[in-house]
Amino acid sequence: MNPSRQIMQRPLIVGLCAIGLLLSAGAAAQAIIIPPTEEYKKKEEPKKEPPAKDEGDTEKAPSDEESKKEDPSKDAKEEDKPASEEKTEDADKSRGTSQESRQRKDAESKSEPTDAPPADAKERLKPEVEVYLPSVVRLIDASACSRSAALYRAFAGMFKPPEKETDESFDYAALLTLLDQIREWPDTSISLSIYAQDAEGRPCWAVRLAWPLEELRRRLATLIANEATRKVVGELSLAPHKEHKEVYELSLPDVVLAVITGDARGCEIRSTFDLKSQPTAFEAPPPPSDGSNNSGEKSSPESKDDSDDRPLIQCLVSGSMIGGIPGLRDVRFEARVNARGLWDERWKLGWNPFVGLGAKALFGKVRRPFEFPRESLIAAAFNVESGRGMADAISGLRPGTLMEQVGDDLGFALLPGTGFLPAPDIFYIWNMRSIDKCVTAIRDLMEQDARKRREDDLPPAWIEEKVADRPIFWFNPAAERGSGISPINFRTVIFFETSNAEKGYEGRLIVAQTSTAAVDTVRHWNQLRSAANVKENKPLKVPKTRNVHWQAIVHWRDLYALAQPWLSLMAGFTEGAELPPSVEELADALPDSVLDLRVEFAGLNARHVGPAPLGAAFVPAVASMALGKAADPTSEAAREQTACRNLRILHHHARLFHKDYGRWPATLSELDGYVDFQSHRYLLYLRPPNEGFLTGLSRLVRERQRAKEQAEKKKSQDEGESGLDESLYVVRWSTDGWRLEIRPDEFKNWETIAIDADGTIHRVAKKSAPKDEKSDAVEKAAREEEGESGENKEGSDRSA
Repeated sequence: MNPSRQIMQRPLIVGLCAIGLLLSAGAAAQAIIIPPTEEYKKKEEPKKEPPAKDEGDTEKAPSDEESKKEDPSKDAKEEDKPASEEKTEDADKSRGTSQESRQRKDAESKSEPTDAPPADAKERLKPEVEVYLPSVVRLIDASACSRSAALYRAFAGMFKPPEKETDESFDYAALLTLLDQIREWPDTSISLSIYAQDAEGRPCWAVRLAWPLEELRRRLATLIANEATRKVVGELSLAPHKEHKEVYELSLPDVVLAVITGDARGCEIRSTFDLKSQPTAFEAPPPPSDGSNNSGEKSSPESKDDSDDRPLIQCLVSGSMIGGIPGLRDVRFEARVNARGLWDERWKLGWNPFVGLGAKALFGKVRRPFEFPRESLIAAAFNVESGRGMADAISGLRPGTLMEQVGDDLGFALLPGTGFLPAPDIFYIWNMRSIDKCVTAIRDLMEQDARKRREDDLPPAWIEEKVADRPIFWFNPAAERGSGISPINFRTVIFFETSNAEKGYEGRLIVAQTSTAAVDTVRHWNQLRSAANVKENKPLKVPKTRNVHWQAIVHWRDLYALAQPWLSLMAGFTEGAELPPSVEELADALPDSVLDLRVEFAGLNARHVGPAPLGAAFVPAVASMALGKAADPTSEAAREQTACRNLRILHHHARLFHKDYGRWPATLSELDGYVDFQSHRYLLYLRPPNEGFLTGLSRLVRERQRAKEQAEKKKSQDEGESGLDESLYVVRWSTDGWRLEIRPDEFKNWETIAIDADGTIHRVAKKSAPKDEKSDAVEKAAREEEGESGENKEGSDRSA
């Protein structure tokens, strides 16, 4: 890996590893995520406002007077003077006095070159992702008792991690050694809060544990001393902070990963020291001293015993993470393991009631359940307002052919195939108003298409046949030009089924995507739907209850039976891998999964109950997205983050230069042997700011002209020179110091952004523009005119 990419990835990767070591303290390999039951309202502590100032307050006035006496500045004295005296003194001031005042203001502006944000700016930040584990031990115990534990044990021998470490692979054996050590730590709650990136583009996060600071320091020191830690994350070190007491730094040799602090709530691992975190939305406030709960009622012993009913893990996603979805406020996730060992996961998408009104109009409730064959691998039922148009799109017919004859309810089924390579067959089902009208419309469309294809010397694409005296229509993919050879080739089949559908519908339209012959697919469906098969295998009803709007059922056992031969084939290519277990061995560990969906005005509720937790992918996914989320690429903030990133990369290589030569580089060209600017030209370029279309067009012309001049300059240079365009940076160096700056007037909000020899980023504020001579002349003329008008007025009064 090249050095420039390494310096950017190591802090984030190692930081995630450090967090992962703590989060996986109990989850071991099979610990996964689980959801809750009811909505969780975010409990925010009321903000303490300062007491209102009383007009008769006698304590504030003396303090103000004493402060004025201690600092008797000239400006304070001038404020106490009457307005008439100020005017007379301004009239007597000379031009030299005004110049002196301007020079004094310029000196004051130069003495404070940086415009740092307020101290409590990060304290007002709101987390974009919050994850809360009430108890790591409970998560481990629940995972061990769940059906997923049996699945993990069954497949643990099939995919064995490599035992040896190489330069290009990860040492899994060392990681498992660390997990074994972390598993012995005592129980704790874990709170993870991820904030928006800071101005320099670095991730901001905080992990809170219930342990005291000294206990965490001792455990981390023991963990760092382990040889396995060096193999996983490198040369980690834990040392006291240079400036703050009771604060420790967790760092690599070239970068500080996090700081560790402690308070009354426990200890906290932060990305930066000045990050002021707050309790997550799921952390309950401490109980009142009188033993009552938040509602004022006394807490009973039964309520304490029911603490095991708490979710195992909770997650809240809000802020800019969901800003792209209008009206969506937040996404809440909770997980549990029920008495049957199944994961019970729930998602709650909260949105504006007006958005809910539109969602209720677009996504309705399935009016009548669908009946699918019991052999279905996946069965689902939806109600979509645009479902009518989907009938024409899925079947490949002209828009409007079937739309007027189908309903809004849509059924979906995945059935095992019957060919040589038994790829599953996909079936889409709609309720039909009139089968005869649909057949007539399809035949008319087939005739038009066949006539057009005859003119192009092409065979007919749609073919009509009969099965059980009912017409079926299927599309022949071989009739298309440019068709290739593939082991599996799907074709579209349209047929109808007469059933006892709801009032107003004559039967059902079925569109199948199959890899076998069209006639065989229809016969297979009719066989599964026959009276004899229905009597032996009761049809699958979806949705099962009227309280659910949409529902999907997944038969994991049948899916595994379909995939087990292919898994056995994959295991044969892995040295030392065991064959996957048979279907009978995993029968108890593979019950059906049920996914329910309910659309309401306040939000969308989703629930999943099954052997494997879907949230095991949801929580890490949103956490990684929040950590890697950057500003809008076209915004000024993104330009500043890019500049800070490039400055840190160049500073890293400047330190290597200083280590080799004993001095800092005097020019940027001296770093060419360390950075290789020819391969990383982006380090010498910063995207122009967005200033409107015309301004951007003119800047583009100027940049092209400038690039042309630079190319000519490079061409005219000697072969021994590097020819680098160093105009983006300004190097200020000495024998004992070094500072790299972006050229002035490159940013909208700052004069420049710089990095010093210590690696600290500085943002230099724009200097206030002094008054020019023209404005001074205008002010002087105005004062003279005011004086003359006063004399004329006095003379007129005397004459009167």
